[in-house]
Amino acid sequence: MARTVHADDDAFEVLRITLRNWGLKSLYDDVRKLLEEGFTEDRIVLELQETKEYKARFRGNEIRRNAGLAVLSPAEYLSVEAGYRQIMESAGLPKGFYDSPDDYADWIGKNVAPTEVKARVDAAVNFVSQAPAESRRFMNLQGLSEGDLYAYALDQKKTDRMVTERFRAAELGGRLAQAGAGDVSDRTLSQIAAVAGENTTNREAVQAAARLTERGSLLGSIYGERYDQDVAARDVFLQDVQAGNVRKRLASQERAAFGGQTGIGDKSLNTRTRT
Repeated sequence: MARTVHADDDAFEVLRITLRNWGLKSLYDDVRKLLEEGFTEDRIVLELQETKEYKARFRGNEIRRNAGLAVLSPAEYLSVEAGYRQIMESAGLPKGFYDSPDDYADWIGKNVAPTEVKARVDAAVNFVSQAPAESRRFMNLQGLSEGDLYAYALDQKKTDRMVTERFRAAELGGRLAQAGAGDVSDRTLSQIAAVAGENTTNREAVQAAARLTERGSLLGSIYGERYDQDVAARDVFLQDVQAGNVRKRLASQERAAFGGQTGIGDKSLNTRTRT
């Protein structure tokens, strides 16, 4: 018995709603064509699952399949996504951040439970909220959005290297300013972030740079040398030879003038960062 237009329209409406729920409106024309060719609704669903659009939308299933994990049904997959999304919304993460299928595909593919995601998100929120005010100011000046900060905090290994280095540079700039080292230039901060890695915001190194900035600036003004916050930061974090030579000359002049007592000598640099 030939299919009627009415029957095709009813089937199309059912499948259209399904595709809309899946986020695959682009497949409407494919459904219409398959109906016209006489395919049943169940067969059409199977055919759609072989399309590149479907595989891209449910990319987490492809990761699961390759890892030997059971593939989720569309309903199960969407349920897990909804769980992730609810966690993000409850934590107050910015709209548009970690709320798309692409954001969740890797977690689903690696079978990351919503409870683990919640723990990560809570840690990220705490990390961002506890960032020093000066660091946040530097972050804003460097064009880092709140979403960038959460991305860095949620998964530093996956975050784009440039964003990671900008974040570290901004955080260091804020901590140095907070410690009294003044505003270190963006160029110096970027160099340190690229070289020092995770040691960028080493607390002892930050304090050492602040001490050297204060003492070095004073002695530099007396003896005609430049040892400001930029030079101190390069000296401590990058072991910059030129900066170190300036410090040694100032220390030598200070010892000569004050009978061997100095506040800018090698002892002050025992807490240098090691990269």
